[in-house]
Amino acid sequence: YMANIYFEKEDYLQSEKLFKTLTQHKRFGLIAQFNLMTIYFITDQKDKGRTIYKDLLQQNTLSESQKAFIERVLKE
Repeated sequence: YMANIYFEKEDYLQSEKLFKTLTQHKRFGLIAQFNLMTIYFITDQKDKGRTIYKDLLQQNTLSESQKAFIERVLKE
């Protein structure tokens, strides 16, 4: 919950810390990974974001529209 609040307030450092801890959570891990990837793209850390993206691709959790959007972000 707090990770999302920090994200909405654009406090990406705090949000990143909290999402990192949630990535191993059974229920919220995938959502946390996706949000962490988003933070990396927003903060111009595309290499870190790309690593998470590849992991999410292996888990087959992204929709085609999400994949297309992320591919466009990575090309910028």
